Amino acid sequence: MDIENLSVLNSGWLSCGSSASSPSSVIDDSSTCPICFALMKPPHLAPIILTPCGHTFCAKCIAVHTAVQRKKARLVGGPISAPPCPQCKATIMAQCVNITLQNIITERLAIEENMRRAEIESIYPKTPVRGSNGEGQVRGACEHITRTIVLSFLARCVAGDKT
Repeated sequence: MDIENLSVLNSGWLSCGSSASSPSSVIDDSSTCPICFALMKPPHLAPIILTPCGHTFCAKCIAVHTAVQRKKARLVGGPISAPPCPQCKATIMAQCVNITLQNIITERLAIEENMRRAEIESIYPKTPVRGSNGEGQVRGACEHITRTIVLSFLARCVAGDKT
C-alpha cells in the first residue's frame, strides 16, 4: 500500500470520527440486541455472533429465533436446515459468544457500578446505621458488611430498581 492510499484511508477514518456519534453512543448501539433492544449482559443475554455474516444478537433472542425457524420448517414439512440471520437473512453456519463485545460490556458495567458507588459514597460518606457508636461510624467486624448492604440498597434505589 502506498502513502497516497494510506492518506485516503486516514482522511476517511478521520471524517468518520468527526461525525455526531460519540464513542459511548457507538458502544451503546453495539451492546444492545437489535431484536429486543436489551443490553447484552452475560450470561443469559450474552452477545452471540453469527457466522459468516458477523451480526450479533443476545443469546436469548437468537435461541428463540432458531427455535421458531426450526418449528416453521417442521410445520411446512421442509428440511430442517440452518436458520437465516434475523438481520441479513444469510444462512447461519455457526454461532459463538462474541468475547470481545462481552468483555467490553462487562467492563462497562463494572465501571458504571463503581461510579454509582462513588457517587453514593460522596453523598452519604458516613451513613449511620443500626449499631452505630453515636459518631456516625459503624463499629465492629460488621462494618464492611453493613456498609456494603446499605450502599447496594442505595445503588438500587438510585438506579430505580424496586426489589
